[in-house]
Amino acid sequence: MILPHTSRADAAIVAERCLAAVDAAAVPHGDSPVAAHVTISIGVASVALDSASDDDVERLLRAADQALYRAKHAGRHRVERG
Repeated sequence: MILPHTSRADAAIVAERCLAAVDAAAVPHGDSPVAAHVTISIGVASVALDSASDDDVERLLRAADQALYRAKHAGRHRVERG
């Protein structure tokens, strides 16, 4: 998710809300009466896009991807900030 004109702190709040929404969701699992527990990992990053160059976008995506993998390696179902 890309949130233009959003600070890293506000983006982290959005990410935490997404985490909570997934945590609260009941996901049907086949014929089982018990819902599956789904987890997500989220990497949050920000970059000043003064010129909105391709390098800025690449740097943003790389930082978010690195934060995502830190979240996965730290136990999943969490938000990590880049």
